[in-house]
Amino acid sequence: MKTIFVEKEEKTSVNFFVKIFPPCLTNRLYLCLMQMTSNPIRVSFVGSGNVATRLCYAFRDAGVEIFQLLSNSSSGKELSEVLDMELITTPKELKPVDVVLLCIKDDALIPDYLSQFPKNLLLCHSSGSVSMEVFENHKRAAVFYPLQTLSKTKEVEFENIPICLEAREKTDLKLLTTLAKTISRDVRVVDSKERLQIHLAAVFVSNFANHLYKIAGDLLENSNIDFDILKPLIAETAAKVQMINPLQAQTGPALRHDEEVIKKHIDLLNPYPDYQKIYKLFSKSIAENN
Repeated sequence: MKTIFVEKEEKTSVNFFVKIFPPCLTNRLYLCLMQMTSNPIRVSFVGSGNVATRLCYAFRDAGVEIFQLLSNSSSGKELSEVLDMELITTPKELKPVDVVLLCIKDDALIPDYLSQFPKNLLLCHSSGSVSMEVFENHKRAAVFYPLQTLSKTKEVEFENIPICLEAREKTDLKLLTTLAKTISRDVRVVDSKERLQIHLAAVFVSNFANHLYKIAGDLLENSNIDFDILKPLIAETAAKVQMINPLQAQTGPALRHDEEVIKKHIDLLNPYPDYQKIYKLFSKSIAENN
């Protein structure tokens, strides 16, 4: 486990514990120590989708004070009731807090909407692909990007999820670092250009991979075969890249240049021209890049 980061110039009791107990200093203990030496961090949320829901629960469980929820949806009303947050419907209703986390769709992060937020608040979006410069009229602007696929209905353990941070002001970055470390051991400072590159790579390993699972499921379903038969293979493939790099982990007919097997597969895909194109594209890429 990483040692919890604390600025060297801080003369607090937290430093003592960090130096004496770095191997066993958990995120929960870190939060408790920070609360002993400073006021608790107060966070309000904008949005009630997948990211907002999971972060709300994670912060609540870590002891962070989640205050207001800005949402006009029924899911927002439900979330605010479950977590005892004050539900509001317009930015002007936001009260002073340490951080306002905007967990909304990328196309909603537009100047006309953001200009409605109080200028004195720290506004922080959670997008992997939107530059921090979208907050063009806000001096206190930041990004809090959890690098993980999140769903409302599935609990997730944030402890090992990378949290990518960016902020205009050093003091705000320090605050967000403290906040992020209440839920994760992996907190990184990443600028907008790097974050976009990370997001692109994440789409390949998560979104595209999941779509391939869907394709595989369709093919099996049409032959009355249960998708469960693939789950051990999926698990082993994911586990293997934790130990060796993807280039070394690659197997299959395209790597072996087994044209006979490839042709059989392509023929089987004749009823599915779109899937056939994907198969050919992937096979060509594997053959040429391994």
